[in-house]
Amino acid sequence: MKRMAKILSHTGDDLIKLYFTENVVNKNETKITITKIDLADITGLEGRDKFVSDAFDIRPKNQKFSYPVQLTLKYDINNIVNLKGSEKRLAIYRFHEASNQWYELPSTVCTTSKTVSTNINHFSVYTIKMRPENSDISVKIYTY
Repeated sequence: MKRMAKILSHTGDDLIKLYFTENVVNKNETKITITKIDLADITGLEGRDKFVSDAFDIRPKNQKFSYPVQLTLKYDINNIVNLKGSEKRLAIYRFHEASNQWYELPSTVCTTSKTVSTNINHFSVYTIKMRPENSDISVKIYTY
């Protein structure tokens, strides 16, 4: 996944980073807020859902970009062990409020930095989940 030009927004604990190319958003007019969400407050959760990270609400919601923005989320390996899963099955998911569904996004996992990245074209609610074993979405695994 191509590294974007610069980090415009991130949390102090580096659990989430957004990489923007130049002129994707107007820094003077766009206030980006990132709020960590308690998973208990989100509808659309099912018993089989295997969340590996916190969920993050990135606003302004539904702001569209002319170029992709790289979203990178950090995960804790202990969450994967507790779920009896594998880093190979990690992916970033976007929550679609109208349908109360989580949608898997094509993702890249870096096992060294313990991060998962994807390109997004708008802000929404995002998290890392364990992909179902029969998932057909492509995930790339890197160690660097």
